[in-house]
Amino acid sequence: MVRDFRDLVAWQLAETLKCEVFAFTESGPVARDFRFRNDIRASSASAPANIAEGFGRFRPLQFAHFLGIAKASLAETQNHLIDARERRYIDGALFSRLLSRSSSFILAICILATESFLTLSALLLWAYFTTTLLFWLSGISYCRANFDSGVFLTRHVLV
Repeated sequence: MVRDFRDLVAWQLAETLKCEVFAFTESGPVARDFRFRNDIRASSASAPANIAEGFGRFRPLQFAHFLGIAKASLAETQNHLIDARERRYIDGALFSRLLSRSSSFILAICILATESFLTLSALLLWAYFTTTLLFWLSGISYCRANFDSGVFLTRHVLV
């Protein structure tokens, strides 16, 4: 069971990618290109930070939102990796390894986002059926859920 954001595989993969990006930008010509170095470091650091923040929100919809931001940060990091290869800042083997790690990270985020969405859907269905049952027991005949916004609309009609 996941009790902390550090238990999430997606966070672990993002953290590993971040550490590797920081390591390869410490020396060589990439270290002297301050703007590029800062950009790739910021985008790689953003992904684990957004996963941690989303996990701390305790709401599936908010968590899914932050996973989307983390995935976008990863896409930016992948773009920087391609740029680093074109500038000859990174060799082919390291480029392939980092791109492979980032692809694994994207997959982990998609799985986590799906789980978060399923949790949200289950909560909405549970709330809908519980509310419907309570209204039925209390004599209220109509209850409808708007699943797009998560708002439950009720019409009180005496039977």
